[in-house]
Amino acid sequence: MEHKLLMTISIIILLSGCQYKVDNTNSYNLSQAVNHFILTNDTTILQQLFTRSRKRKMSNASIIQNNIRYYDHQGFHQGQPDNKSFNTKRLRLIKIDTLSWYTDAETVRWYGMVGNMELSYQQDSTFFVVSAEYWQDTTDKSYYITYLTYYNINEECEGSVNEAYAPELGVTFKTVFWDEDYYGKTFKSGAVKIKNNLDQDIDYIKFKIILEYKNSFGSLVSFFNQTIVSNKTIYQGDLVDVEIPQMQDYHAGFIIQQKEISFTAKLIDIKPKPKSDWCIKLKELKHIVINK
Repeated sequence: MEHKLLMTISIIILLSGCQYKVDNTNSYNLSQAVNHFILTNDTTILQQLFTRSRKRKMSNASIIQNNIRYYDHQGFHQGQPDNKSFNTKRLRLIKIDTLSWYTDAETVRWYGMVGNMELSYQQDSTFFVVSAEYWQDTTDKSYYITYLTYYNINEECEGSVNEAYAPELGVTFKTVFWDEDYYGKTFKSGAVKIKNNLDQDIDYIKFKIILEYKNSFGSLVSFFNQTIVSNKTIYQGDLVDVEIPQMQDYHAGFIIQQKEISFTAKLIDIKPKPKSDWCIKLKELKHIVINK
């Protein structure tokens, strides 16, 4: 009986000594620990992965709820994805990328090294990427994770194909100008100056224009709200006038020159649409798998 007890105690000690030890000395070793967590779902690794200031205050369950999230067509969700969409038993690691954001000596001295790592996986015909932001502690120089995010690359690629392309800084709406009729209450025509800030020509643009003026109380009153579609080519870097057909013979109902008119423009869509980064990444991973 004594021998069995000693054997049991020895096994327990041996197993406890086999707990995965995270190597925090550099970002690549840290990414290996992230991979081990993904494949095993060993939540004891989380306490070693996340920043020292947080991990003392949070349980593994709290870390998952507050620092791990996944993304699907309905947006971001807290916690890990369910096994139906992310089956760790069938996952295969394809590649690991690490990228430092702040590398100059002064920034590193004050804030430590900050960067992002991406771990790409294959599950049957579906590809996933786990993105993690990492941070280097300026005191002990060790690396820690600040959050983890899962993405289904196939779904992201498919979704991007059907989405409108409206980059926030893609174009600049400089000004709206017009001609008025003899009585000054009707627009004869109108146009907007648009600057193409993209690294490509634009063959199609869809946007909304809203014209407003201030009333006697100082509040803005909208009197024109239309969506404009144009197939006029706007070459890379060019500034062009795009007509607003809806302003032709548009009756404002007031003397136009007596109002201080302002405008708001919202970009809706641009063509041609470049291939999304998700589709490029999907093609790259498929190529790696085929050539392995």
